[in-house]
Amino acid sequence: MEYSKKTQTTRKKIQAALINLLADKRFDQITINDIVDQAELNRSSFYRYYEDKYDLIDKMEEEIIAGMKGRRPAEFKYNDTEFIRANIVDHLNYLKLYAKEINRLLSDNAGPSFSEKLKKELNQSFFASRHLEVERNDKTVLLGLYSVDILIQTFKYFTSQTNELTAEELADLVTDVYVNGFFTAISNS
Repeated sequence: MEYSKKTQTTRKKIQAALINLLADKRFDQITINDIVDQAELNRSSFYRYYEDKYDLIDKMEEEIIAGMKGRRPAEFKYNDTEFIRANIVDHLNYLKLYAKEINRLLSDNAGPSFSEKLKKELNQSFFASRHLEVERNDKTVLLGLYSVDILIQTFKYFTSQTNELTAEELADLVTDVYVNGFFTAISNS
């Protein structure tokens, strides 16, 4: 039990070090030495858990996305406004647990990896429902991409330090966009 706790603590220190470094430095410029110095660990501790910095960032991204997948409802009710809103609130509250990590992983310093993984996951979610019986064509794929980009920008805003909206307020806005359209949502704001 004690070893397991130490393992978890060490991994969290390494992850936190990378997230802190991403505030001021591009991922491609961050070295293993930078990470272990920030974490106040030695290189062997790093390599005990990760192959390299790419393995580290990949595992962090996958952990967050796995949590999102676990929150995906079995059936998505596209015609139920309250269901959509509740689902968005649930996801935003989950993301708030990883606010700093998500914000840094979506930053220019981290590069496009996390954003691309999120797009893939959200796009799969968009088309995964059996209730959304549409043919995949250029228009529906483009509409899926619009929806995904709205959500990613919402996640970016919600996890930023400048966010002044609650999960509920932001869910109301996003639901308004999805249900009533962008221009109606602007006039409702």
